[in-house]
Amino acid sequence: MSIPTVRGDSVAAGLPPLPAYMAGHPFGADEAGRPIAHVKGPVVVGTVGYMLDCVAERAAASLPLEISSAEREARIKQARQEALGQLVERLNAAIPDPVYHLTADYLMDDHHSYSMEFMVFVDGICYELSGDPHYYFESGARSVTSSLSHVVRPFSVSQGYSLVPRLTALFQDTDVRTVRVDPGSAVIQWHAGRDTAQAPEILRQRVIFGTCQGLQGAFAQIPRIVSGLPAAKVQELRCILRGDACCEWKFTWEAVKPRVGVGVWAGVLASLLLLAALVLRLVPLTWLAGLAVL
Repeated sequence: MSIPTVRGDSVAAGLPPLPAYMAGHPFGADEAGRPIAHVKGPVVVGTVGYMLDCVAERAAASLPLEISSAEREARIKQARQEALGQLVERLNAAIPDPVYHLTADYLMDDHHSYSMEFMVFVDGICYELSGDPHYYFESGARSVTSSLSHVVRPFSVSQGYSLVPRLTALFQDTDVRTVRVDPGSAVIQWHAGRDTAQAPEILRQRVIFGTCQGLQGAFAQIPRIVSGLPAAKVQELRCILRGDACCEWKFTWEAVKPRVGVGVWAGVLASLLLLAALVLRLVPLTWLAGLAVL
């Protein structure tokens, strides 16, 4: 029997508090000299961007109606800047070695890669600043970057879900598996061992909950990206936090007729070439936005 996905604050608010300090390096190389690249920059930038949008919406709703549009925009911009400043300040306070302290510009540059421990701290602080009880799910939806959308858009929704493991690997070192794809539905699994091994045991529950919710939010957007359909509905079939061996979700969406035409086939070929290049690390992610407009 399937269990409806839980996105409320009942779970997020009950997570263990973040420790005062991170145990490992947030980026660069770990203590053994190995490069840290568990979470890629686009995920972090998308996550922070969603938090800033929440802050901006809250600020806009609190402003009096009689102020000018210029004043309104200035105050909203100030609210975003202050929230970003708080995030950076709190992250740096949790990083013991000042060599790894970062700036807002560094954080919002998607060329960098980070540790899973750092991502957990980003998520925890952004959750508090956003004021959104569904932050983890919604920030996952936001992390579906324009680069990813350019790769999957020419495919059908079913093909998009079939590609989920390879697409996810472009942005995070994790274990996602496509179990089954049927017309109008797909079953996806996430196995957490690779992720939990990258963070201290004290953060295990946060790693599992945050990644589970974020991946659900991201994968639910595939119908919207591919075919302009509403986001998929999600059911949790299994959950690690409930004692299961993995998290398993069923995504269902409105079926559409396959698209045909020379332009579509050309787009499919281009996307296959881009996907192959990305998997082989031949093309930087930031090139995709430029290629997509050709």
